[in-house]
Amino acid sequence: MKINWFVGDITDCTVDAIVNAANPTLLGGGGVDYAIHNAAGRSLKEACRAFPEIEPGIRCRVGRAMTTPGFDLMASFVIHTVGPIFPDGRDPHFAGEVKYASIPEAEEALASCIRNCLLEANSRHLLSIAFPAISCGNYGCSPITFGRVARKILEGKKWGLDLVEIVLFSQEELNLFEAGWAGEA
Repeated sequence: MKINWFVGDITDCTVDAIVNAANPTLLGGGGVDYAIHNAAGRSLKEACRAFPEIEPGIRCRVGRAMTTPGFDLMASFVIHTVGPIFPDGRDPHFAGEVKYASIPEAEEALASCIRNCLLEANSRHLLSIAFPAISCGNYGCSPITFGRVARKILEGKKWGLDLVEIVLFSQEELNLFEAGWAGEA
């Protein structure tokens, strides 16, 4: 399995599936969630709305993964996952979002996000997937932590994929991710 990382726009990736760092409603939000919903078109929101609410305002719990078509994206599928809010993250804006009390708990939830997205890709026999830096930004995860957790999950098992891309928002985020991947921090 080849693993690449770069600064770019995840909505431009030509992979079988891109991962959306979604909120529990699955109906769009800020950051990468907004970009993916915007690029995929209105049909994505309707497909997400078709998932039943498991609690008021919640269609997907932290660490889980759910798949929709990619609609207007180059990717055939979008795998939605709800990342954890780390202790230094902003307060939750949506019902059901949990701010984790400890970094180890939040890291385990992040690992579940990555693992469950890979399992979703496997269940659909996909060969390529692109991830954003899940939970980084407003949710308080350091790109260093994301890099370390991503490496542990991606290298910890044979996933049946040919290509995994990790798409970072900026050169600074990429540099921090690389430090985490390399175990330098």
